[in-house]
Amino acid sequence: MKKKLILLFCLFVMSLHSAWALSLSVTTEDSYPGCSNGKIHILISSPCGGAYKVGGGFFPNGVLTYEVGPGTYSYTFFDDCCLLTDASGNCLSVQNDVQTITATISEIPCEVVSGVEVLQQAGPFLCNQGQVRVTTESNSCGIIWTHLLRNGISYDVHLNTSPGTDTFLFSNLYAGSYAMVSYTNFCQDDTLYFTITEDECDIDVNILNTFTITGSPLCNNGSITFESVSPSCQVTYHNSLLFQNNIQMPFTEYYYPGSSPITYSSLAPGEYRVVVSLGGFCTDTSSSITVVSGPCDFEISMDSLYQLNTVCNSGKVFFHLNTNARNLFVTNLYRDGIHVGGLNTIQGVNYSFENLYDGNYVLISTDGFCSDTAYFSMNPCTNSNYSIRAFLQSYYGYAGYMWPVIFQQGQANYPVFTDSIEVQFREAASPASTAFQTKALLQLNGNISLELPAFLMNQSYYIVLKNRQAIETWSANPVTISVNGFYDFSIHPNQAFGANQTQIEPGLWALYSGDINQDGVVDGLDYNEWENDSNNFVGGYFSTDLNGDGIVDGLDFIYWEINSNNFVGAAVP
Repeated sequence: MKKKLILLFCLFVMSLHSAWALSLSVTTEDSYPGCSNGKIHILISSPCGGAYKVGGGFFPNGVLTYEVGPGTYSYTFFDDCCLLTDASGNCLSVQNDVQTITATISEIPCEVVSGVEVLQQAGPFLCNQGQVRVTTESNSCGIIWTHLLRNGISYDVHLNTSPGTDTFLFSNLYAGSYAMVSYTNFCQDDTLYFTITEDECDIDVNILNTFTITGSPLCNNGSITFESVSPSCQVTYHNSLLFQNNIQMPFTEYYYPGSSPITYSSLAPGEYRVVVSLGGFCTDTSSSITVVSGPCDFEISMDSLYQLNTVCNSGKVFFHLNTNARNLFVTNLYRDGIHVGGLNTIQGVNYSFENLYDGNYVLISTDGFCSDTAYFSMNPCTNSNYSIRAFLQSYYGYAGYMWPVIFQQGQANYPVFTDSIEVQFREAASPASTAFQTKALLQLNGNISLELPAFLMNQSYYIVLKNRQAIETWSANPVTISVNGFYDFSIHPNQAFGANQTQIEPGLWALYSGDINQDGVVDGLDYNEWENDSNNFVGGYFSTDLNGDGIVDGLDFIYWEINSNNFVGAAVP
């Protein structure tokens, strides 16, 4: 009986081993070219809750996945566990099973599919506005190279990471025959072909006007004005040539369409044609234009004279040339036989000479062949003396004297003046209106000597001082101007409107320095000008040389920094 029970137990254990053996099953996914993304899925089932892989590692029951490239792969697993124990925990049945499973991964054929759609042709000649839309799709991994060739020459390349679909544009295409190839490192698509067309080259030259009278043969004053148009892009230059009696003249113009009309001037008599080409591709020739000779007429026309009789150096003369000559005339002005000025003048423009003293004047204009003379006079002036005293902060030296700045900066031969200064007399009731203004030289001791017109006498005006690097400064109140009168800004800050002065020594006050750009405030804009000149080691007569030593450097910066930090600016009524 006991042997029978043992036999039955053994049969039971064998039955358990057969029912609970290690079980493996496999499924696969093929790989794509270059991706190495084939997959092997192994289903593990063991009564021990998992299995050991030969080579290392325990894997629980379930699906185990490997990503691999194309090929055949074998995997061996085994389990080792107790399936049955007695009441004392002793193992009565041991499970020990070994299984090997084999799987094969295939590679899907590589494929790149592409398409091209022409969205826009090149447009007018040389505009290069062609555009195509390209679509590529690949099942491989890596870079898709889409290579565009024009007339067999590489034109452009687009790169995209695959797999997947990519849509992009090739733009700014010239006219021509194109081939497009899309490929990866693993496969290549068939080549696609397309054509980009453009409008034919076309250009028209239009004569706008012609000045056909040349005057005497030596004047050569004929002119031809023309323009050329084409449907081409505006960036395409036009080249014009001028022919006289079928002989090319030494006149050539390169220009862009849409610019101002072109004029050929100083033309001698003859038959002319204008030939314009578009980038050397197409040309057009104008109709024949005749330039004829005629008499050379010339006259100086005096337009007006202007003079404040009570102000010296206030005279002005206005004139123009009446002539059919289009060439250059030189006009010179003489006062009592002494040359005082000259201008290059042409027909159709108004000119003037200003700042004229009293005397007898002669205007002479000539081109070397034609000439004319005009005469006029300026009346004597009568002025009254007036004095002002003021100092400039950064030019101040010591003991009541400023430095001879214009001498140090090479603008004067003698060290007797500091700088020029502008003096304005503003209307008391309407300070925006200037009754009179003049420029004078500021002496080292601050004195300014003026000769003022009689109409200012016994009238009240704001006195305004302006210097090239100083803050504009006004008198505190309107001042009654009198013969041999005197106004002193320097004795007290309240002599200036808004007490807008700085102390330079006890009992002595000066105009603020540092307004280099003359916008009425000492700020960063002035610093920018100083910094630029300092970095370039500028020296000479520059407003950025605040201390007047002839060099733009850090010693000038000190004045700007102090006044900028104190928000110094003009104070006006």
